[in-house]
Amino acid sequence: MTTLELLKSEDAELVTSNYVVHETVALLQRRWGIVAVRDWEGDLEPGFQIVWIDAEVHARAMIALLAAASRRISLTDWASFEIIRQERIDRAFTFDEDFRNRGFEVIPADA
Repeated sequence: MTTLELLKSEDAELVTSNYVVHETVALLQRRWGIVAVRDWEGDLEPGFQIVWIDAEVHARAMIALLAAASRRISLTDWASFEIIRQERIDRAFTFDEDFRNRGFEVIPADA
């Protein structure tokens, strides 16, 4: 069973941001083409609650990015950290080690 299937079986609420959707669509389009984007938009995206990054969250994420002065963590990740805190989300479904390094519980655990 995949991690996504496991989360669905737990009736976990799946939350993402429009920034992550943007990155996902860009990646799918570039690597696999428009059919993959259609599959994402029709089959997977409806299962997510999309939190829209507003000017305040964007500004906090940009401040964090500039303060960190690092190439490693993207603006999208900093915005995700803000949303996780703001929405009081207790775990992140990600394969990005930066989330664990920032103190968030990550699933899958071996990510």
